[in-house]
Amino acid sequence: MDVFLTTLSVSLFILGIYSVITTFSNFIHFSNIKRKAALVNEGDLVSVIVPARNEEKNIKTLVSSLKSQDYKNIEFLIINDCSEDKTAEILEEETKGDSRFRIFNGSPDFKKAKNGKINALLQVLPHAKGKYFYLTDADTVHEKGAVSYAYSVMIDRNLDIISGYPHEKCGTFFASVIVSAMNFVIFLVPHYIERFINSSFFSVAIGQFIMVKRSSYEKTGGYEMIKDNVCDDMALAHYMVRNRMHYHFVPISRYITCNMYPNSKEAFNGITRSVNGAIPMRTRVYPITFVIVAALLLLSVSPLLTFLYPVYPSLLMYALGMSGWIMFYLCWTVSALSTKTGASISLCGPVAIFMTAVMYVTGIFRKVFKISFVWKGRKL
Repeated sequence: MDVFLTTLSVSLFILGIYSVITTFSNFIHFSNIKRKAALVNEGDLVSVIVPARNEEKNIKTLVSSLKSQDYKNIEFLIINDCSEDKTAEILEEETKGDSRFRIFNGSPDFKKAKNGKINALLQVLPHAKGKYFYLTDADTVHEKGAVSYAYSVMIDRNLDIISGYPHEKCGTFFASVIVSAMNFVIFLVPHYIERFINSSFFSVAIGQFIMVKRSSYEKTGGYEMIKDNVCDDMALAHYMVRNRMHYHFVPISRYITCNMYPNSKEAFNGITRSVNGAIPMRTRVYPITFVIVAALLLLSVSPLLTFLYPVYPSLLMYALGMSGWIMFYLCWTVSALSTKTGASISLCGPVAIFMTAVMYVTGIFRKVFKISFVWKGRKL
């Protein structure tokens, strides 16, 4: 018992120190990106590309936010991906008379990829004329400077691909807590090293916002090369970085909001799918995955160490464990608040981490028993 508690305390302390260093360094890095990217609202043609499937509740708001963009040299390509609701009718009504918009209807017979979203993108991307592709989802809302900001960052840093973490909104409190598990990509990934080390190991992407240089996309093959991947956003970032494309994860929550999941069930299934795609679940690494799950579970209950002082081998070990989890969750909370996550949700880090472990186990279960993910009414 003494050995276990000593190991746990030292591990928590090291994790806490790492969290503080990474969070602080990332904030400096993100601040520099925002400060140095002088907003440019005119330049190369930017193609904003949106796949939309069964988005009748969101599509009007999306189109309105796209119309408000202050970037001048812009076109909007929206593909109705075989929607079964009124998405097509609303799109036609909301975009008529605006020559910047081109609407496409996806073919149900186009099945190059297992992933429906990739199928939609492969159909619409050949029609884009822009030098840059601004890829987003139909359940997003974009402030008027969103495209200008993204383009400015790309130009200022001479990048091939960028992504970022939007402001995530959900229909219920618990759904928001589940989605806040994505906070891992903000404060535990050392984004500040991106200027010096271009590694796919540290590259993460969120499909609600990806901007990519057309020439770089075509050079690497883009979605054609990752068409069987369930998690298309992470796969695209990893693939392009492995092919020596320059990537940055940038602060974007000020400019983009995503109306994500209406309830906790959809949030659980959606984030499970993302975890499944983000962390490889191959048979040969299952022992490692179970270590990860155990670590997440211990981390989620680490605040309970406060009540275990009598069983600790020494005051020093108790202090190390306590300071470790306090530093970790303080960084978690600060990082979540920086993406406009509500204070009450930001303080639920232990619950979010526990749910991450549960979702990871669920992903392994689905993988082993070959249970498909269902997304927008389709099997993936």
